[in-house]
Amino acid sequence: MIQPRFKDAPHFRNFWEHGNGRQLIELSGAEVSFKDFEKFASFFYHVDETGDQVVKDVYLTKNFMKLQGK
Repeated sequence: MIQPRFKDAPHFRNFWEHGNGRQLIELSGAEVSFKDFEKFASFFYHVDETGDQVVKDVYLTKNFMKLQGK
């Protein structure tokens, strides 16, 4: 079974509590929790082709600082 190994790591917490992860949560209105981690862990290895293409089209072709609004 997959374990959330970075759950308490400073870089992980910073991303979701203060960084872009927090912005994603606020923008999407998502509710995130480790409460049902085991239920959804199998999706960890599923491929998100649409999301991957967005990253390729946007983040890999544009200036990162401009994308961040800085």
